[in-house]
Amino acid sequence: MALVSVPAFAQLLTPAEAITYTGTLGGQTIVLELSDPSVGPLVGRYSYLNKGADIPLHPLSESPSETVLAEEVPCTPALCQRPDGNLVVDPPVGGQFRLHYSEDHAKLSGTWRASASAPVELPVELTRFGERAFDQDGPFYLSFLWMNYGKQITPETSPYDYAKMQVALTEGPLKTLYGATYREVIDPRTKFAFPRIVSLPGGGDVAPINAVLDQNRWATNFAGFDCLSKDYLSAVWLPPPFGTAGNSLGGIDHDKISIDYLSDTVISIHQAGIGSCVGDPYNFVDYQTYDVRAGRVLDPSQIFKHWDATSNRATAPLIDWVIAVYHAAHADDPKADVSCVNHDRLADGLKVSFAEHDIVVFQVVSIGAVSCMGPIIAGPLADIKDLLTAKAVDYFPSLGS
Repeated sequence: MALVSVPAFAQLLTPAEAITYTGTLGGQTIVLELSDPSVGPLVGRYSYLNKGADIPLHPLSESPSETVLAEEVPCTPALCQRPDGNLVVDPPVGGQFRLHYSEDHAKLSGTWRASASAPVELPVELTRFGERAFDQDGPFYLSFLWMNYGKQITPETSPYDYAKMQVALTEGPLKTLYGATYREVIDPRTKFAFPRIVSLPGGGDVAPINAVLDQNRWATNFAGFDCLSKDYLSAVWLPPPFGTAGNSLGGIDHDKISIDYLSDTVISIHQAGIGSCVGDPYNFVDYQTYDVRAGRVLDPSQIFKHWDATSNRATAPLIDWVIAVYHAAHADDPKADVSCVNHDRLADGLKVSFAEHDIVVFQVVSIGAVSCMGPIIAGPLADIKDLLTAKAVDYFPSLGS
């Protein structure tokens, strides 16, 4: 089965529209996204909702009323690696969609079969769910470049990814913490448990913080689904020992997420795990602190005088204070590696989170030396009031007592 001629790693897409459809394939729920063929070359992807991996789609024929698409099959060295060690140019394909547009292009209906000659056809029924603009800056058959890395997943900006996240969650038992209640929810596809707030100590609205927690959980899902998709050549498959060499969520199914602090105004969580999508596994711990009322990442400049809101970085006076406190605390410890805490590292890598009893924790993150990452000093906010803004009491009322 020949694909439409594609000069590998050559032609680029201009800004276009990607259209998302949701529906069923043979009774299974799927999400499918296609580019607008009137703007550029047709490319696409689809996913079974109960699995999450994206399967690349390639055009076989296209008309105003019908499209025929071939889907890639997962790579193996035999399928995707040439005898000289280089990768093949054309992705291996298997299943085939034959889809008809409704007159208003709001629906797609047709059939899917496991190969062009397979005798059994399964019905496909899809309804338009949303659309988005995209700029693709790579070879146009690499449809995975459409992914919105690092951006919010919403029906407007990422309808395809948003639709993929809409699955029934397993809910854990109700738990109590710092006068609040929460439960852990689990996506059956990715298996890690993530907190969802049920009530706040003062009875405030939980919707804003749960919305941002969902974004965090979806971002982790996204990373895992991206790893699953690397079984396909168009998702930059790599042969062993460099690639996953099989279906892998990149370790996110073993991530542990904990709440370090929770009040009516602030929540700090940390997520730890072992990343292993491509290359050697690595340990990580990621700390996130959110403004509970606003439902967004907490701006430390609202708490600390010497924090620049534009760059989201600590400025020299706070950095110098942290260094001085850290070095003083370790002056008599011959085993302490004080070289990890210096101005160069903290200028880019100083971060804060909070713990019970209004403890502030200063950490080193986002630096080249992994061994240096983690908490460096901690103490009560009440002891450093001269470093805090007048607004800090709005987030930590105990400072006003």
